[in-house]
Amino acid sequence: MTRDFNPGSAWVEPKLYRFDGVPGTWEITVLRPWPDPRAWRLSSQSTRWVGCRPLIDLSIPDRPLKKNASRRRRLEHEALRRVPAEIRRPVGRYVQGFQWGVLSLVARVDGALELLETNPALAVGLAYSPALRKPVKRPLRSARWLVRQPRRRIAGWLGLPATKATVRTLARVEPEDCNLYVLRQLGELLESADRWVHHLPKLRTEVIQLMEPTVRHAVTYELLEEMTLEPRPSRRAEAAWSVRLVLAAAERLKPARKLPPLRSIAQVSRLVEELLEEERRQHLLRWRAAGPFPEPPYPGQWMPRVLSEDRPVRVEPVADAEALLTHAEQHRNCLANDEQYRARILDGTGYACELSGDAAEGEGRNTSATLFVEGKGAERPHWTVHDLKLRCNDEAPAWLDAQVARFLARVPAARDPSPKAVVAGELLDERQLSFPFAEPWAGIPEEAEWFL
Repeated sequence: MTRDFNPGSAWVEPKLYRFDGVPGTWEITVLRPWPDPRAWRLSSQSTRWVGCRPLIDLSIPDRPLKKNASRRRRLEHEALRRVPAEIRRPVGRYVQGFQWGVLSLVARVDGALELLETNPALAVGLAYSPALRKPVKRPLRSARWLVRQPRRRIAGWLGLPATKATVRTLARVEPEDCNLYVLRQLGELLESADRWVHHLPKLRTEVIQLMEPTVRHAVTYELLEEMTLEPRPSRRAEAAWSVRLVLAAAERLKPARKLPPLRSIAQVSRLVEELLEEERRQHLLRWRAAGPFPEPPYPGQWMPRVLSEDRPVRVEPVADAEALLTHAEQHRNCLANDEQYRARILDGTGYACELSGDAAEGEGRNTSATLFVEGKGAERPHWTVHDLKLRCNDEAPAWLDAQVARFLARVPAARDPSPKAVVAGELLDERQLSFPFAEPWAGIPEEAEWFL
């Protein structure tokens, strides 16, 4: 007898069971959190259980449960309480993707907890050593030996410079910034004897990102130090993104804008506004000079609700250059910067639309999205989806993909797409069309086949 697959969780001490997915595509994860952390996973795509490193959040047991907490949340709280608080709290400071590996290291290697508290980056390096160096057959046995050695020896084993300066530098990486990207980048910076990396008070992920060769030439130590001391992760991430935005915008401007050294977050914010405004002005001049947008294929309207689960979604054409630039800025996509999109809109073979609607319960955001429709040429003169993305190019949910497909299939368009320009080489040589053959090609005698 078979039963339907139901997503959810179950806690049968000492194991936590997670059931995820849908009947056709499902996944079962079994976790034994403590004192011998182990986890296995079985999915609809495999025939046997395999070991895994699941996502966990060891900070859950130290936060009060809400009265309306979900069943999974309550069971995770109960299961993770089995990890002692003196281990749970330092491990819980890491991002969720690294907590299981670090927890396994602490449970199996004497001395790993002390390393975790004094040099979190080295602890992550030992827990995930196969991703940083040539794998060894028994990494935990190597870790048990290494934690008794000088810290610089651990660094050398991981492929980093085996010096006290390396150990001091790694000690300034906060647990929440300990990840494989940071360790790899720090290895390159330390190998190149970078001075800044030895002097910054803390080493944040966003700061390391700005020390990559493609960005390093534009930033100063003052900017990196200010970002390092900024306590809000969102503010650091915004500053790092703004620096890259400034460099990209300056490169796109015609002629390219020469930038001053970037010395502070405030200066970077001002430059973002200035460069985007200048870029916007240049875009408008070019687009207006090219002429007005063609008639939109679909006027503003609500999508018809074909199925009972269809949601109310509004379709609004982005009908002029000003609206397109505003939409691209709000949704943080390249729609207005890509010359290909502009050419396709103006020649009638593509069009941009904005989709909007209310968020369903638990989604946390609305369904505002960018839809770009295109025509497939004279052979298939109808509109299809070229791209459908949420803000910041996030993938659209499956229900929205399906609803847009039903809309395009059922709602008549105000106009068909104009034929695309034919790519050179797609047609035969035009001179062949004037040859005065009285009979079709099939009537050519066999002895003349060499001519073809």
